[in-house]
Formats: sequence, structure tokens, C-alpha cells
Amino acid sequence: MFLFCAIHGARAFADDEKPYVLDGEIYRKPELIDNFINVAFSELPWNSDMTPEHRELMYERFFGPEPEPWPTAKSSSASEERIPWFKPHLGENLKLPLNPRNVLNRWDGMSITVGIDWPRFMEDASKTRWERNAHPGYKELQLTPAYSFEGAESYYPKFTEIIKKQLSALSDAMGADIRLIEPTDKTDRTRSYATIRIIPGASASASHALQMPIHGFHPETYEKTLFNGVLLESVTRSYVYGYLLPDSSLSLDFAICKVDPTLQDVMLAALVHECLVRTLGLPSMSENEESILSYWHSRPEERLNLTRYSFGGGGEAIESASFQGDDEWYDAMGKHDEAEQIRGSTRWIKIQPQRLGRFSRGIPKLDLVMLSLLYCPALKSGMTPEEARGVLEKSEACFQFLERIAAKPSPVSDD
Repeated sequence: MFLFCAIHGARAFADDEKPYVLDGEIYRKPELIDNFINVAFSELPWNSDMTPEHRELMYERFFGPEPEPWPTAKSSSASEERIPWFKPHLGENLKLPLNPRNVLNRWDGMSITVGIDWPRFMEDASKTRWERNAHPGYKELQLTPAYSFEGAESYYPKFTEIIKKQLSALSDAMGADIRLIEPTDKTDRTRSYATIRIIPGASASASHALQMPIHGFHPETYEKTLFNGVLLESVTRSYVYGYLLPDSSLSLDFAICKVDPTLQDVMLAALVHECLVRTLGLPSMSENEESILSYWHSRPEERLNLTRYSFGGGGEAIESASFQGDDEWYDAMGKHDEAEQIRGSTRWIKIQPQRLGRFSRGIPKLDLVMLSLLYCPALKSGMTPEEARGVLEKSEACFQFLERIAAKPSPVSDD
């Protein structure tokens, strides 16, 4: 017995010291486990971007001694039949105690679907009169509801192209079937709609003000009531915003990530890549600059900042997102020249041009490894950081994909 324990301990020590080369950087097992614990767990309460007073007021409104949830939340426009993808997560349908924070949330099926924009599913879609003129390439969507801004359809091809290029690497890393349901696919207008949604348009309306909905239903009106939601910690409000919605078993049921579609292509691609990784169950922040889950587009103290990046001119505010690289300026929306940016910009985000370029080309191997760990069969939804760390420290099977990922050509190579 003593001999077995000694051999097993020596092997574990050797595994800890074994180097893995990912995108030119050397990692060892303890480093990878530490990074995983950082990115897979979040303690943020829902509505973290509200003031504490407003957050408490929202909580009391739904769970206090005399609850007064919004009356229209019970209307037919927000019924289970019409929005089964959202209804179970609304505050009026939740009970105390709410889901615990800081636990593992992941998709527990072997088939994961990604869609673009909010689901267009409605049980009575054939009876719905939808008057917005659809984009010429998406005429079949005219009779189905949509919640994005007018003209969002024109950006769908960009999102489709970016997402498709990453599906093979994601599926391989996770050992799961990840597929895109395109907006033109009628499947997305049935109860088989995609459950990960990459949405054109980062809205500042959710959790932003306590106001009663006037009439009808729009998802963003109710987002502040998704008390079991897990906010993606990299949100900035001006160009990316998202959250995970676990079910009562703490497995993921639905996930949202909104990206400003008017950003320049290099920034749009990088943010959509980040959205894909995060909506698969990694909501928090990496301290490693090689990770797309790092603070690459926001400083730590500016997480959840409600300020949009604006340019003044002629008394009219022009909302924009702009970035300062080491050697050049990035106007992510392509609307302002350098002189105008320097004159009118109120705030800057510094992004290294090389890193932005790498993140726009693909998902770094480090993040693919994080997903492979998240979907190791030995880990389960609902595990605490301590439980997950214990499993990973003892597991050899959870690291079996590492060498295969390390051996593949780099998706973010500068060569």
C-alpha cells in the first residue's frame, strides 16, 4: 500500500510539472487549474450594475412581504406559450431561495445550438402581423417577431460567418456537438430554437433604470428580473453585454451575448469569439493576457461601467466605442478620424493591436483548454470552486485533451 501511494504521489507530482505549450506559452497543470477557477465561477449578484439601493428595491418588489411584480409580466404577451425560452427565468416565476452564486454552470446535453438574434419563436406566429420590412435576404422572417433594432437583419451574415469558423474547434475541445441554427432555418422558429443567442446590439437599457413597462413584451424590459442569471463579468454596456440563465438544477438553459454590430470587423470578430466561449459557461475573468477572457477590452475597475464612449459635435452626442492601441488609434465604429477622436473623446480603452488581431483570428488554445476542462465528465453543474479544484487536481482524464490541443496549429498565430 505504501509503495502504491508513493508511486501515485510521484506520478501526480510529475503531472504537475509537465509543461504544455499553448500558442507559444508554457503552462503547467496548477496554472491551468488556477485559471479555470478564475474564469468558471462568478460571485457577482444579479443586477450588479445597479446601485445597491436599486438592487434591493428590485429584490423587495418580487420577494418582499408584499410583492408587486410588473402586471404585464403576467399578460398573454409574456406567456409560457409565446416565450418558453424566457418565461421560466422571469422574477415572477422564481422562488426563494434563489440559485446559489459561485457554482459551476454548464450545458449538460451533448448537443448545443447557437442562434443569431433573439428567438423568433411564437406559438401563434402565423397569426402575428409583423410590419417591419425584412432585409431582402431574410424575407421569410417578416411574419415572425423580432426584438432587435430595425435593420439588424443586415448584420446577420457577418455574425454567421464569424461563428461558423469556430464551431469545429469548440466542438473538438468540448467533446460535444455545437452547431449554428441560422436565422433562415425554420428550426429556430419552433420549440427547437437555439439556446445560445448572439444578438446584434449591446443594450444599456437592461438593469439601468427602475421603470414599469408600458405595454406588450420586450425581453430587455424584463432582464432586470432574471435574478438567477449569471452576468458575464466582461460587460461594458457600450459594446458587449451578456448573461447565463441556469435552470433549477444549475445546468445552463439559455444564454445571451449582445455585441454592437457596427463595430469594425476586427473588433466584432474578437467580441463574438469571446461571446462564444463565455456563453458555453465561462462568465468570469482571466488574469492571463493570452486569454480572450482577460481584461483585453476593459480595465478591471471599469467592469459593468454604464458610460458609453461618446463624441460631441453640433450639440448632438454621437455614441461610439473607440480604442487606443500602442501605436495607432482604433475607431471601432469607423465613423471618426484621428483628429476628431482626440478632440471629442471623453474616455479611451487601451488595446494592444497585436492582441486584438490575434483574438479576431480565432479562439486562443488556452481558452479551448478551459472549455475542455469545463466539459470534463468528472465535473458537474453546481460544483463549488473547492469541489472542482479537488476533482481537477486528482484527475488525469480531465487533461487528456491538452496534448491534442497543444499539437494543433494555432488559431491565433501571428505568422
